[in-house]
Amino acid sequence: MKMAGAYQKGLLSSPHAILNYNLIGSVLFFGNSYGPAPYYGEEPYSGRRILEGIKAGEKENNK
Repeated sequence: MKMAGAYQKGLLSSPHAILNYNLIGSVLFFGNSYGPAPYYGEEPYSGRRILEGIKAGEKENNK
């Protein structure tokens, strides 16, 4: 969700590739986010669909 939020904010579409790698590393290794929980900058509709998919997968795995 945090990576999707950074993408939605336009931070991953920067023309400077090295900045993109630093941004990705900050999200993956340090847990930085670019918006408040639970969607971390992702659009609310997309965030709800992502969470629904995660919950459906957990339900399927617990059978």
